[in-house]
Amino acid sequence: MVRNILYAKAYARDRYKLELETLQLTDIPGVIPQLPQLCAGLGIRNLVLVRCAPPDSLFWYESPGGARVLTWSSKGYNQASTYGAHLDVATMRKRGLVERLADAAKSGVPPLFYYGSDQWLPPPNLAPAVRAWNAEASKQQQLVITTPTAYFRAMRAAGVADKAPVMRGELPSTWPYLEPAHAHVSRWDAVATRALDAAERLSTLAWLHAGRPYPRAELEQVWKSLLLARDHNYGGQGAGGGHPRKFAERRAVQHRAQVLASQAMAALAERVEAPRESVPIVVFNTLNWNRSDVVHAHVSSYSAAGADWRKRDVIPWGSAMVLRGPDGQPVPFQITAGRRETLGEPDFALGEMDLAFVARDVPGLGYASYTLEPATSAEDAATKAKWAVGRPRAVQRVWFEAESPDLVLENGAVRVTIERGTGLVKLTSLRGKAAVVVDGLGLTGRQELSEVCRRPPLGLSVDDPAREKIEPFVPAASDAVRMLADGPVLTSAAVRGSVLGAPAELRYTLHRDLPWVDVEVRIDWDLRRFGRIELAYQVPLKNARAAYGLPFGAGAFGTDQLMPGSGPVEGDEGSRASWERTREICRWLDIADNTRGVTMATSHRWTRVDDAEGAAAVRCCLVRGGRMRPLDPAMDGPDPRAGLVFNFRFYPHGNSWQAARIPRIGWEATQSLLAYTVNDTWSQKSLPRRQSLATVATRGGKGDALLTCLKQAEDGKGVIARWYESTGSPCQVQIATAPLSGKPERVDLQEQPLQNEKKSVIATDGAVPTRAWEIVTVRAK
Repeated sequence: MVRNILYAKAYARDRYKLELETLQLTDIPGVIPQLPQLCAGLGIRNLVLVRCAPPDSLFWYESPGGARVLTWSSKGYNQASTYGAHLDVATMRKRGLVERLADAAKSGVPPLFYYGSDQWLPPPNLAPAVRAWNAEASKQQQLVITTPTAYFRAMRAAGVADKAPVMRGELPSTWPYLEPAHAHVSRWDAVATRALDAAERLSTLAWLHAGRPYPRAELEQVWKSLLLARDHNYGGQGAGGGHPRKFAERRAVQHRAQVLASQAMAALAERVEAPRESVPIVVFNTLNWNRSDVVHAHVSSYSAAGADWRKRDVIPWGSAMVLRGPDGQPVPFQITAGRRETLGEPDFALGEMDLAFVARDVPGLGYASYTLEPATSAEDAATKAKWAVGRPRAVQRVWFEAESPDLVLENGAVRVTIERGTGLVKLTSLRGKAAVVVDGLGLTGRQELSEVCRRPPLGLSVDDPAREKIEPFVPAASDAVRMLADGPVLTSAAVRGSVLGAPAELRYTLHRDLPWVDVEVRIDWDLRRFGRIELAYQVPLKNARAAYGLPFGAGAFGTDQLMPGSGPVEGDEGSRASWERTREICRWLDIADNTRGVTMATSHRWTRVDDAEGAAAVRCCLVRGGRMRPLDPAMDGPDPRAGLVFNFRFYPHGNSWQAARIPRIGWEATQSLLAYTVNDTWSQKSLPRRQSLATVATRGGKGDALLTCLKQAEDGKGVIARWYESTGSPCQVQIATAPLSGKPERVDLQEQPLQNEKKSVIATDGAVPTRAWEIVTVRAK
């Protein structure tokens, strides 16, 4: 959103010499609480909403940090057309315009009737119809054709804005199934966005420390491509041709982002010191804190052909290997795919393999180098014996029958129990006193109601749990539960079956010493089908509270968290009961009581939480088949099936979500550690094996700062770092962007100095005081 407004303001400034000051969210059915603070930082003084907020009202919308924006909330879009303002005076009177203006006169707040929707333009008869109305109307009922900005200026000048009430709270989306109804397209939005964010951060670090030219023009072009692919039109006019374009744009953005990231990593990794006779794997962390996570790396090797070519590689074919960490000590690793004799040619031989290992404490905005080296037989035996202790494993249970009724995986921190008969899963935290944190985890299907099938557009919103038929997951007839991997780094099992007739598989993976479970859901979905597939589970905690991530903040379930008077108002929106229980989460959902809880971290967004007996029931709608339009082979292709993949991470924890720094878990699960395999170990090196390349770190206070942007400044002079406080408590943030020598200063979201010069000054030690929920932008020259 920040870039969208920055690009729009720059375009209006350059093309029309206008300074935009009004943000109009036409047909956008939801608003995050931090929007007023974003508006303040972007020079936006006014806001127009057309869904969800209290209709036909003027108010000051206040964010958790105290920033405000003057807001008009319309009762739907194209309200002027509803009153017939483009037709004639008789129609306007018949449709109640006289009464509406009389009510406005009593309240003292002139209304703003927005005209137009989607791609409509005002018709030629609008101005003549308004003139005819004014010729007959009283002075109190005169109409003025104006712009939203002019309306807000008039409200300020007349003193109406001074009397407007202050409103707070979240406005959750009233389209609870928009994304699942187009999962084959919309899921790529998060994938492309995170890939591009990582590429931008890495490009900035490579520019600072490797002298690689910053790819400004390409990054701007790719960001704009992503923004154009994110228009809200799913199923409206022109959507048939728009869906393939959106899908192609997002896939192209992801690919271009991966290329940019690889180029930036190469510029840095090829400078990192390493033994000559080794295969270095440099692991990059694009987040702003030290983190440990699993790494998946690809290694290729080339050797001269001939009778003894297998012995000429850095690591001779068939010989023992050791992976050494930045400190030179052996690190457990696991070959997940070995193809060391993939291709044999007359003059060379190519080998390749995929391996997994856990990288520990990789510096924030930095890297750590691991090297794959030859090992002696004695060292190989010693390390394998050491790795056997504490490894994740499948628990062998003694059972009277040939096969136990469940499969159990555990790693010392978490236990996964898979029931073979149903495919349902139980997660148990093994830290301290063992306790079940998730029960009944699995896929379920819901048949659509008859009214949804008769009117497919209702697939965006309508549901009624009391009347919907639930279809359970059906395990495969044979080999429904099977092991996929079992080694010193990870153990993984899969549950195969079907739901609503669609083939599906759930993969559960535990890693060495990491206190979470990674879950991958694969669904082969037929786009012609009606119905919903959900990932459902229960958290067996009484009086549990549900919190979740939002852009630049966090939210919580409960009607007291919503803006008073808000809710669904249009016919294509969900019911109020559904709206109050469904959220568009950003990266994480946490269910906890006063002592413990469990977090679900994911890129998926649509999530519902209901109260169950002694538990919280969670439903993540992955796919919904209530289509907005018939399939068109010319635009959708001849095959109506789509292979969909969804990823989740379940993290048990103690204490509150704030104390456990749960927002970090959400970011880590959705932005992986990245690995680059070095090609050249013989040239001169200039970087150590482990280093942080920039610092944006929380150093004091109870709060926690999460970096959302690290890039070159728009004017090319320095670096921009942006973060927000994520837990609702103040903190101190240390910033350093060597080798830049200029003193950092605080700026607004437009990268301009703050109007209050004292607030722009940063302490000599680089510490930046950050208030609860505050969004901070700093420029380092």
